[in-house]
Amino acid sequence: MLLNKKCVYLGISLFSAMLLTATSTQEAKAATTTSTTTATTSPTSTSTSTTSTPAKTTTTSQPMTATATTSSTTTAPTATQTTTSATPVLPATTSTSSTTTAQPTTTTAKTTTATTGSTTTPVTTTSASSSTTPTTATPVATTATSSTSTTVPTTSTTTTTATTAATTTQTTTTSTVTTNPYAIPANVTDDTVITFTDPTLGYAVKDALKIPYNSNLTVGDIKAYSNPYLSVSMDNYDLRHPNGPASTPDPNINHMADIDSTPIESLNGMQYFQLLPAKAGLILQVNLASDPKADPDLTPLENINLAGLDLAGNFSDPTAKEIDPIQVEKLNLSNSSSLKFEGTKTGNGITQAQLTQLAPTINKYANNGQGFNMIGFGNSSISDFSPLKGTETGKGAMINAVTNTINDPTPVYAVTGQPIAFTAPKLLDPSGTDIAPLYNYSGSTTSAYLKMGNLTNVGGDNFVLNNADPTATVLSYGNYGFHNGYVSGSMVQENLGNTYFQTATTVNQPLIFQAHPTVTINYVDATGKPIMVKGTALTKTLSGTTIGSAFDLTADSTVDGYKLTSPVSLLKGTYTQNPQTIELAYSALPKKESSSTTAKPTKPVKPNKPIDKHPAKPSGGREQIVIHNTTDGSYLSDIGVHGTTTINGKPFYLLDDGELIEVQDYDATASTKTGILITYESPVKLMDGHGRYLNLDSEPNTKWKYDELVAINGKGYYRIATDKYLVLDQATEFTPAPPKSKVHLTAKTYLYDSRGRRLRRALPANSYWRTDGYIMIHGIKMYRVATDEYVEAKLF
Repeated sequence: MLLNKKCVYLGISLFSAMLLTATSTQEAKAATTTSTTTATTSPTSTSTSTTSTPAKTTTTSQPMTATATTSSTTTAPTATQTTTSATPVLPATTSTSSTTTAQPTTTTAKTTTATTGSTTTPVTTTSASSSTTPTTATPVATTATSSTSTTVPTTSTTTTTATTAATTTQTTTTSTVTTNPYAIPANVTDDTVITFTDPTLGYAVKDALKIPYNSNLTVGDIKAYSNPYLSVSMDNYDLRHPNGPASTPDPNINHMADIDSTPIESLNGMQYFQLLPAKAGLILQVNLASDPKADPDLTPLENINLAGLDLAGNFSDPTAKEIDPIQVEKLNLSNSSSLKFEGTKTGNGITQAQLTQLAPTINKYANNGQGFNMIGFGNSSISDFSPLKGTETGKGAMINAVTNTINDPTPVYAVTGQPIAFTAPKLLDPSGTDIAPLYNYSGSTTSAYLKMGNLTNVGGDNFVLNNADPTATVLSYGNYGFHNGYVSGSMVQENLGNTYFQTATTVNQPLIFQAHPTVTINYVDATGKPIMVKGTALTKTLSGTTIGSAFDLTADSTVDGYKLTSPVSLLKGTYTQNPQTIELAYSALPKKESSSTTAKPTKPVKPNKPIDKHPAKPSGGREQIVIHNTTDGSYLSDIGVHGTTTINGKPFYLLDDGELIEVQDYDATASTKTGILITYESPVKLMDGHGRYLNLDSEPNTKWKYDELVAINGKGYYRIATDKYLVLDQATEFTPAPPKSKVHLTAKTYLYDSRGRRLRRALPANSYWRTDGYIMIHGIKMYRVATDEYVEAKLF
């Protein structure tokens, strides 16, 4: 929707940088790495052996105690230490050091000499990761130890000695290892050279520090930085060096969108900015890559005094590497004035679920006292901003979401050449107010009408669109946005307490055109199953001329051999924008009768005895149901028995229309069949056992268990709960599939709804789709792959 996004992003980025204020002190903290060592000590020198193992170490403890944390060496009666000089450590290699405490003295070392017999061999420990963050070793208290030492491979070792009595004791120790793959080695000096996993990020850092790209960046360069802010921006770097670090700016390009800057594969190396002077804050703008080799981990940014953070990348597309935005809650934003999340394409920015999780962190950031804090969402898919209501209490904040897109799967039907009426889903601002009524533009019209104001609000969230493009398959509408530059009213702009909020939102819904408004009649029996004629379900579709014109189905309601039981009020109505489906229910006439001819005896047949008008009724006041014809197997679940009598010695049932049928042809019991059913696309009223409507509706396309088929006032129902019934012709049998079942489509396959109507969408060949079960449509097994969407396929 936004044609000039680069200007928007640049303006926001510059605006954010101008708003940055105070700094905070920052300490270089360390992750904890501990190891367990055991040592045998006595007044005379002994030797020890060292064994590396990734598991825990256990020895037996005795009374005498000493404290140690790393691999042991031979010890004399007094404490000693061994220390070797450290060489500069690059981020590609992790080398950790430990501090040990012994009694009566404390020693520290960076390398270890292990003595085995008479041979002395240096022991070096290397982390498995290639990146670093600060590490502080925490001593582990032990008692005097045995002569065998076990160290965890990823933990560095030190030389320790402890003075003990002549008695050797043993201890039981459990090792604990906490590693940080981005730990800064403790032996770094100002001359330590810093490298970056992604060299382009390294060039951008040098560019910000004004260091030549072919010179080394050292720890001392960071510690010596003297300005209050350091801005590392991939936008700025790319503008100054469009073709690599040695290139020069292009005079014809003076701005760039964050999402167009060079993607960075990893932030490894940024952890060294923990060492900035306490008065300096880091402003970082970066576009994180999402290819298979990318590492979008934000851990290197922990413990940095951030003055601004602008993250672009993939936050919500599971087909590529994603940034987990929840990591932001671990970052130091106490002195930040800018926090932005920019998706790199429509729909892969922050989602509604992610915003809800991030809200406490964002609200805390907005109230950090810095002033007018920027909060940005690019290419987001947010329909409810109310979790950000907490931003209104700060000194001031701006929430900007000018490229927000909501994809609503609810289809909108339309008739070619006629206005489209529809209802938009709600869009809530940070105060919880619905701002969807402010939509004023649709991109689904013909080219002559593509302008702001082409969408008409008719009250609330209801709209009418004229001049729709008949070839469009998506109804796109919302705020006008930045088409041909900013225009007043092109976005929502609100002052909410101390928060300034603006958004330009686009909603997309499937658009299904039909040439004429239609009414489809489905003819079903009392159980809701289609009436079959020569193996084909009986159905008929009627077309009207315009939306609102009248239809009359009376002439189409006669079915030979059946009697209409649906209310006649269904036969007349008006055509609507949405295609209508009307189910007409019928009861089968006795074999001796038909809809055109009814056999009548030449002489009236009188009962041998009076008709019993009060036959036994089952619990709940339901009529006893005649459910099964024992002669031809047909179901007559809608025939209510109003009485019984005997004619010529044979028992007969008196039906609700006064007809008499012979008892021997029917089972006079309710069906005890059980199963699972799924309702059709329209809400269904539930009834009690007396045929009275309950104040409950069955949602469309929902599954229910039932345990009985019954008749209520001459119509068949499923019993889905105690004294709750669902009409038979509003649901169909559903058979669940095993968990995590899939169907494999070997060819392009059209979708059908639960009534067997083919939809206009098809699924591609050679694709797999999850399914939770199937229904039978016209005798064909159809698997459900989405709400009211079914395909004919084999279970994979």
